[in-house]
Amino acid sequence: MHALWTVLRGKRVRGWNLLYLAAADHPSYYDHWVKRGEPHATQTFCANRLPGDEPRIACIILGGADDDADAKRTFASVRRALPIETPIWTDVAALTLKGAMLIDTLDGIAASHDWMLPLKAGDLISPALGRILRHVAPDPAENAVIFWDEDIWRDGRRQDPWIKPDWDPILFHARDGATGAALVATQALRQHAGRDEINLDAAGFAYLVKSVLAAETVHPRHIPLILTHRLNGAPFVPPVEYELTVAKHPVTFAPGMPATWPAVSIIIPTRDRAELLYNCLTGLARLAYPGIVELLIVDNDSVEAATLALLSQAKGEGARIMHSPGAFNYSALINHAASVARGEILCLLNNDIEMLDSDWLTHMVRYATLSHVGAVGARLLYSNGKIQHAGVAIGIGGAAGHLQKGVDPLDLRFADWHTHSRIVSAVTGACLVVARTKFEAAGGLDAEGFAVDFNDVDFCLRLREMGLVNVLAVEATLVHRESESRGQTRSADGAARFARELDLLRTRWQTTDFADPHYSPLFRRECERCVLAF
Repeated sequence: MHALWTVLRGKRVRGWNLLYLAAADHPSYYDHWVKRGEPHATQTFCANRLPGDEPRIACIILGGADDDADAKRTFASVRRALPIETPIWTDVAALTLKGAMLIDTLDGIAASHDWMLPLKAGDLISPALGRILRHVAPDPAENAVIFWDEDIWRDGRRQDPWIKPDWDPILFHARDGATGAALVATQALRQHAGRDEINLDAAGFAYLVKSVLAAETVHPRHIPLILTHRLNGAPFVPPVEYELTVAKHPVTFAPGMPATWPAVSIIIPTRDRAELLYNCLTGLARLAYPGIVELLIVDNDSVEAATLALLSQAKGEGARIMHSPGAFNYSALINHAASVARGEILCLLNNDIEMLDSDWLTHMVRYATLSHVGAVGARLLYSNGKIQHAGVAIGIGGAAGHLQKGVDPLDLRFADWHTHSRIVSAVTGACLVVARTKFEAAGGLDAEGFAVDFNDVDFCLRLREMGLVNVLAVEATLVHRESESRGQTRSADGAARFARELDLLRTRWQTTDFADPHYSPLFRRECERCVLAF
């Protein structure tokens, strides 16, 4: 009743969050979605695309011989899903090839089949895969990898879906999101097979797929449907075996350590509330960043004695205090400080942020120094330990929303949306790191259009327009006492200002119809938690 009453009061996103949370907690929730939601999602996907020619696919089942029960189940699922002429190899011994023999084998396959479908014995594929691929009309010259979502087949039923975003090299470096749930162009496999002495066993195949994905010219394509069902959730290759293969032939997407650590300017806007600022500064005092750190505190008309004393103390300890009087305009405060900052990296930090460790800034700067990365955001928790920010998805509530807001970090349903670093469309300005040159190139924050709300979303979307990606770095996890500094209720003027900024966001970025590549279309857009749409 509380959730329904919240919706009726006009707080739609918050109310729908409560309603859908209750539904998603039902033990048969996913079973119902498989029966009702999945057919609708498949029909919608195919209805928006014209069918093309049958893709020429060859299938390899690894991890079991012809008479193996698991291999037989996988074989049967392929026969149901793909044309009868699709060749299927299940004799693992015959496929343990390397060097010239491997290249000759792949050359022979590539002559008549554009795509390879590697599967692990025991895993199943959806009967709809062939029909869906005809509507995708994959082109190996454009997309050497076509990947899709997956779940687990356990105890005779499907469980624990992994709903994936579009291609994300950061996320899929941490967890193999392709092998066993993807088509791979045979010509691409052939090109990479000739570079190393790789066996065509499960570990070797996983390495080859990862090598293809690492190529700069490859643009993997995502099918947002669940088309692979992993037997008992076992990975395509055991982690230890896979790590040994990759250790011999390293392929990486993760950021390394910069040769020299750039100077960072931490910018904190504040107005009174000395207890919040004190906790924030106490955490910064424990910072273990390897480079130079400059602290700029932008004071917006503080009058309380405790705050003035704290600012005086911070100044004595080396902080720069900038006085910026007038009506609160977050964007203007940040822009003012950024214009005089000395650091190569800017760190926007709310005064109600508390640090859980000393390394959070180091983790964020590692990403921010990469040439193709724009803004980097931290994972933020409420004071009760629930998630406040794990990236911003565009389109939630017709505008933008904090993904997985209110979720327990230990809740592993759809875990990759809040437990792994990944690319996102936007991050919150409550803790945001960006190279100063990129901040200036994007024009800073829009102080005229977004004085208080959505300035961070607008800024991140402008970075995307520049060809940069924004990153959620979960290695940096902090506490955000959201709304304690501004309060949770709005005055009439505040409500009118929020409405204007919301309307501007929707108009400028067409957020009502925005298709966020880093948020699955299988999820509901009415709420911030990942909940499958029926």
